[in-house]
Amino acid sequence: MYWSLDPDNWGMQQKIGYVPVDDPDAAMAEIMVWNVPYMRGKITMDNKGYFYIYIHSRLRWFRVGHGIFVLYRMICHMLDTHAREMPTIKQIRKALDGLDVDFQVLEPPQTDRFGQGTYIRGVLSAHLSELARAVDCDKVEARKLIVHMLGVHGLGEGQELKTVVLTCLSEDARESLLDRLSSISSMHPHLCYYRAQVRQMILLLEDLLDQGVAAAQSLIRYLDPSAGQPANILETKINAVGRWVSMMRIKPYSHIPGYAVSELEELRQLARVTGKQEEALALARRIHSGLLIMKMRRSLALSAMHVDHGNKALKTKDVRASSKPMRQSLLRRIIASLESTSRQCAQIDETGFSNPVCDQIRANLLQVLSHLKQILSLLETDGDREEMGSHFSIAAAHLKNTAQLI
Repeated sequence: MYWSLDPDNWGMQQKIGYVPVDDPDAAMAEIMVWNVPYMRGKITMDNKGYFYIYIHSRLRWFRVGHGIFVLYRMICHMLDTHAREMPTIKQIRKALDGLDVDFQVLEPPQTDRFGQGTYIRGVLSAHLSELARAVDCDKVEARKLIVHMLGVHGLGEGQELKTVVLTCLSEDARESLLDRLSSISSMHPHLCYYRAQVRQMILLLEDLLDQGVAAAQSLIRYLDPSAGQPANILETKINAVGRWVSMMRIKPYSHIPGYAVSELEELRQLARVTGKQEEALALARRIHSGLLIMKMRRSLALSAMHVDHGNKALKTKDVRASSKPMRQSLLRRIIASLESTSRQCAQIDETGFSNPVCDQIRANLLQVLSHLKQILSLLETDGDREEMGSHFSIAAAHLKNTAQLI
């Protein structure tokens, strides 16, 4: 499968109406976007590198504000949410199936002398809370129907039960929940496919970044006066860096081509002036350091995704008390990855940077690693889940803040 990260080669464009993913109630705006290859028109990108994803259950487009790693995280989160959601929906449908039998206990116009209405109200109220935060169209419809059932006259002690009305509403609610189950089942293979394709895009972006870092290292070696490199290959070295970084037009890397073009042009001018070679070398080192800092983004973003998932899993009601919010082997890999990132950060030279970030990143990572090691210790000893949740929450917040520094 051939992949091009250049939107100009993607071909088909369309106009969409969208809302920000973190503000779904905002007024809808329109924009022209490219259809991302292999995404079947459901994931698109604009000319600033922002992604848009169509959520079928909400019948609208959402703009993903912080780039490809957030898009990947969203898709993974949707798959995880669906896995937790299906048992809950099946449980509610089973409860409504049971109520259908209860509705037949008394035929109208008899009076509910046995508290049947009170029992039904209790069951409906208990399951209504599980749909309180529903945003999917089918689940919202089911919630409305259950609310309507609760409002039917006859669900109080000693009152006349309107069993026909309750049965009809119950049947409609079950149909809405069945539609949601069908939607989840049909979406699952597509979401798995999108996740694989987005992961492929991330790997290609990382490869571009690696090529840019290697080209910048070669440029530094050329500009070093002690290297004795021939002067006629300056243009080739500078163009090599520019060629790789110019293809990085996807958030959160889309700002790289803009600043790289201006800095490479400045470097080109400095290198041609006698006596400015040291300044040119310093600028090349800044470009190289900037690319190295961007390389840390993947490790931070994926670690943040796993820690956030563990945090949510710990707080989810359907997670059994005996289950683990995260595998110990995965947590050890996250710790090793972040320790490696911290060491890399210590080796980056930020001389000349207007906004150095490495010291702050290392300080944040030290706190994150401290909390993750506490979590690992608690997982190994089946420690207190409330304490574990506190460590997860703090680590997730620090990782989010750290990723935003880059």
